[in-house]
Amino acid sequence: MYILKKPFIYIFSFLAILIVGYFIVDFIVEHKIETFLDKEVEKGNLTYQDFSIDLLSGNATVNTVTYNFKKNKIHSEKLKIRGVSYYEYLIHQHIQVDLVELDSPKFEVLKTPKEDSTKVDSTSKKRFDKIVNVHQFLIRNGTLFMRNDSLQLLSISHFNVEVKKIKLDSESLQQKIPFQYKAYSIRAKNLAYKLNNLQSISTDSINISTHDIAVQNFRLIPNYSKQEYIKHIPYEKDLMDMELSSLQVSNYQLDLSGENPKFTAPKMVLDKVDFDIYRDKTVVDDPREKDLYSKMLRKLKLKIGIDSLQIRNSKITYQERMHADKKPGEVFFEKLNADLANVTNIDLERTNFPKTNIAISCVFMGTSPLNVDWQFQVNQSNDFFTIKGEGHQIPPEAMNSFFTPAFNMKAKGSVDDVYFNFSGDPNLGQGDFKIAYQDFKVEVLKKNGQEKNKLLSFVANMLVKKNRKEGNVSVNVKDVKRDKTKSFWNFFWSCIFAGLKKSFL
Repeated sequence: MYILKKPFIYIFSFLAILIVGYFIVDFIVEHKIETFLDKEVEKGNLTYQDFSIDLLSGNATVNTVTYNFKKNKIHSEKLKIRGVSYYEYLIHQHIQVDLVELDSPKFEVLKTPKEDSTKVDSTSKKRFDKIVNVHQFLIRNGTLFMRNDSLQLLSISHFNVEVKKIKLDSESLQQKIPFQYKAYSIRAKNLAYKLNNLQSISTDSINISTHDIAVQNFRLIPNYSKQEYIKHIPYEKDLMDMELSSLQVSNYQLDLSGENPKFTAPKMVLDKVDFDIYRDKTVVDDPREKDLYSKMLRKLKLKIGIDSLQIRNSKITYQERMHADKKPGEVFFEKLNADLANVTNIDLERTNFPKTNIAISCVFMGTSPLNVDWQFQVNQSNDFFTIKGEGHQIPPEAMNSFFTPAFNMKAKGSVDDVYFNFSGDPNLGQGDFKIAYQDFKVEVLKKNGQEKNKLLSFVANMLVKKNRKEGNVSVNVKDVKRDKTKSFWNFFWSCIFAGLKKSFL
């Protein structure tokens, strides 16, 4: 009987040792964690309410924790760590965790000047000899505030983040993103960001996953009124106000491993853009040279490759104040749809580099259909372009909305058709212009912009060519010189104006 009891005594003793050992190890681990946390508290880096640990399940929780680093602060109601694998650590010296979760964290970030990378001690990264694997990282109900001294630059009222299969090791620490990952998802609401002195941006929501992006109700907002903003600029500058109902990007790829980041997508759709641009010409001119769009893309540090970019159901309004005592001239384009193909600056040296094609259809000034086809090739250093199009049934009211405030002139009669086909480079433009008009006359106004100047109007109309009622005028314009301190659209207008002048005078 004694012999039969002996194995039970051994088993009982072994279990007792295991239980006592568990509590001893649990006490040691808890003591080490508490010691580590208390040291961080003494340094002023950390505060926390309490923590708990379950050695058997590999779970730990820290409650009401705040971490400070370089004047930045993270405060979270709860930090959870779940499923720490002791086997991986003891056998392979790997740190493996099922879940790391921050509950209701608040991030406060102080923007500081970038430090010189030569001053960073990179050897500390090389000394890291562990492999860290986290199956899932979560941030729930987070908020973020970024400031520059007392000025708030960025705020996000609510965001969630999920990153799956994170791996961190000595090699990943040398990369721009210091860890590898399998998939991620970011969902943010009520984002507001001060873009620069003149403009801010906001969105209702942003959803970014590994391959898709969706943005709802994006706004580009002026920080000042049209009357005030000129007090805050050294020279001519556009004040922009834009509302974008939605932005959709599908199956995008983002590569940060190279010297320059690379973004590619087969399709991007912008729906319901309402874009107002205002320029005050009473401010001193901007003397800097402006690149054409092909050169802008070629010089861009971000490498992009967008096969198709679609703009749908949109409106663009441009206002230009030429005289301080008069209202600005205005043109607008409604029901605007645009299809852009091959918007790319990737592999500029390839022999089969595609042309960028832009097809635009819209209604000019709410009355007149207008179509434009525009082409350029980003990898060509001569920045050659072609732009052709046609407009129909343009009433005098549409022309006078801009002509009268800008040039103190009023047109009478209508334009039935306009055709243009121009080409150019950064220096000169040329091409064909065709117009059909009826009973076209010009009134030159007095300085008050209201009354007709009869003498100048008579002289102007003596110079206007008399055309048959159903007739057309076709002209060829050459050597339209570009003002390199102005935009592409100013250059394009110069070509149109050269065609108008040659047709009428």
